[in-house]
Amino acid sequence: MVNPIDRPFYVLGAQDVCTLLGISYPTLQRLRREGLFPEPTIPGRQPRWSSTVLKEFVAGKWRPNSQSATLSVTGGAGHGAITRESAE
Repeated sequence: MVNPIDRPFYVLGAQDVCTLLGISYPTLQRLRREGLFPEPTIPGRQPRWSSTVLKEFVAGKWRPNSQSATLSVTGGAGHGAITRESAE
């Protein structure tokens, strides 16, 4: 079975994103609120993210809105962690 993130253009819902990154839904909401996670490709009551954006995020190519912070993504599939590192 092909991993959804490896498809050229595939959209994933919040629960799929959480599962893929190994984080909880409240953590996803907090990251979004703090500007540390990409805005959804399809906004609304049931936001969706494109696999391309998620691939950039996991690879560390996506940058948060704040210039003073970087993110570190480790693990995945239920064992992941996203940490914020200050660039001071």
